[in-house]
Amino acid sequence: MVFMGFPYLGLEGQENRFKADNYTDEGAGNSAEQQSLRALSKAYIEEGYRQIDFNTPAETPLVFEFDKATLPDDVLQPLALDFDTKLNLDTQGVFFALDYASSKDASDLFPGFNINDNSDSNQQQFMFPFDIRNLKPVNEDGKVLSPTKRDVGKGIASIEVASKDQAAEAYSIKLGSKTYETTTYSQIKITTDTGETILIPDADERFEALDNQNKEIKGTVNAIDNRPTLMVVTGKLEVADIEKYLTASRRSSRLSSRYNAIDELTGKVDTKTIMVQQNNDYVIVVGIGPKTYALKIRGD
Repeated sequence: MVFMGFPYLGLEGQENRFKADNYTDEGAGNSAEQQSLRALSKAYIEEGYRQIDFNTPAETPLVFEFDKATLPDDVLQPLALDFDTKLNLDTQGVFFALDYASSKDASDLFPGFNINDNSDSNQQQFMFPFDIRNLKPVNEDGKVLSPTKRDVGKGIASIEVASKDQAAEAYSIKLGSKTYETTTYSQIKITTDTGETILIPDADERFEALDNQNKEIKGTVNAIDNRPTLMVVTGKLEVADIEKYLTASRRSSRLSSRYNAIDELTGKVDTKTIMVQQNNDYVIVVGIGPKTYALKIRGD
């Protein structure tokens, strides 16, 4: 029997002219192996194929079996989780970090790095349900989730986890002035009060949202500072303290020496400098030590 394709018997199924054993080794540049390879190449060029001889099939067909259980988890498509446990949104929240591939995936409100810092983190921290007031998540179907009361931090009906997905090791995290105990999961499910849902992260480990300026942010849900990727924070949540922590970290990320006054002693941005617009006039308020100064710039 003659077929075209990969030989069932490997090189043993090829014609003799393609086998090194049928050639005499003539030294460097013309070894038996090189001669057989040239013969094979010539057959491809001149004949357009190679002829392969297969043995007569055995009486019992050859069956290849593979145990899928031996495959490592990282090459298998994960099964959909059974989200069977709802979080208590009064005492629990979900904390994660978003890793931007580049600055193009960030926004002005969530730049992901401190422009005055030499480190290149490109990461932004988020916590739900708190951040529903700051973000409009986009699910895998491209639907933008924007509950009617999200501006006051409401609109999330439930956040669910899969009990079998919980990691064995606990982890503690400091948010603001308080340290919280956490449990780690690979994915959560958020449902709004209108019944719309989103998985964080999605099947590709990603998260996408629009900020309050309708600018898109997107990235990979990733580890930060050796913390677990996705953490459920448990305890009496000090909302004001957490809000202050997240807001302060985001504000520092937006500070730039290009647009802000610099403290001559520390070399850092003077965060006590503000500018207020009154009609066409501008008032710059600067705090230096215990004193406050105001500079008015007329716009007419």
